[in-house]
Formats: sequence, structure tokens, C-alpha cells
Amino acid sequence: MEQTSGFFVHPDDVKSLSQCAPDIVHTSSSGYSVIFKANIGGKERAFKALKKEFRGVPLYEDLLKKEYQIGCTLNHPGIRRYDRYLFVPEWGNCIELEWIDGVPLNKLGTVDKKLGRQIVGKLCDALEYVHSKQIVHRDIKPSNILITHNGHNVKLIDFGFSDADSFTLLKTPAGTESYAAPELL
Repeated sequence: MEQTSGFFVHPDDVKSLSQCAPDIVHTSSSGYSVIFKANIGGKERAFKALKKEFRGVPLYEDLLKKEYQIGCTLNHPGIRRYDRYLFVPEWGNCIELEWIDGVPLNKLGTVDKKLGRQIVGKLCDALEYVHSKQIVHRDIKPSNILITHNGHNVKLIDFGFSDADSFTLLKTPAGTESYAAPELL
């Protein structure tokens, strides 16, 4: 029996996505994407797609594809898993991602010293791994760090502005201004 690659999706999968009535869980206020949550075959999944006004615009389509191409090379427990790139008629091109049951660091509330050290240690481990792959995240901020409800595990998310030496596309400075390194400003 043949296996499909990450770029090729079985038609029944797309049909089930179209019929599953996904919930919008996050819409970037200043960005170009929207995150859907859908239950596929009894398993919660996240899907990142372009907002309607950005679908079909080459720059944003390229950003989404670049994010997938970088994200799918990462395999670390502290980084959200990128599973496949697919086209869903109602959403356009999108990325299927690991669903993480957690809360962004900026909404975690009070953190004691022990948990704080645990979070920083796990985040540093994830960043060390990313950098060992010659990848730069370029948008590290509290809302891109999820803390799981189960065990307070750290998950680095949103590689939408990430870059790697192997890419020649979209090399302009990127990130969130209030968290950007001074030399970018």
C-alpha cells in the first residue's frame, strides 16, 4: 500500500475537513493568518490559513509555504509539530499543525520561581535546537510561547516570520516591533 507524502493529501481528508465545522481560535490582528481548530477522526488539530483578503496574494502564499517548509524540518518536544501543507476549498492553502492544549505565556498569570526556571530552561533548549538547524525564529514573544495545561511543558509556536540560510525568498527584517532586537529597529 502506498503512503502519501506531507504535500499530497487523500481526497477523503479534505472532504472531512470541509464538513467538520472548525472553530476559529485565533485571528492575527495585524498579521495575515487565522488559526482553526478542528476535530479530525477524533483528534484535535490546528490549521493555519491565510485570512480571506490575503488568499491568492503571492507574497502571503509564499510566506505560508516558507513557514511550512521550515517548520516541517523541526522535530523537538518544545516546538509545535508541522504535519502537512494542503488545500481546503473553504480555507485555501493551509498548514496542518499539532493542536496544543495550553495558554500563551503572556496569559499564564503569576509564575513562581521554580516554574519560571522550568519555562526558561525548556525555551532555551528549543531555541538551541532551532539555531542548530540554522533557523532563526524572528518573532520570539510571550504570545508565541505556549505552556501546556498538562505538565507545564513549553511549546514554541508560529514560525511565520522564521528564516534559514537556505532560503533566498523574503529576507526583509520581520517580527513584532515591541519585541524586536534594537538593531532591527
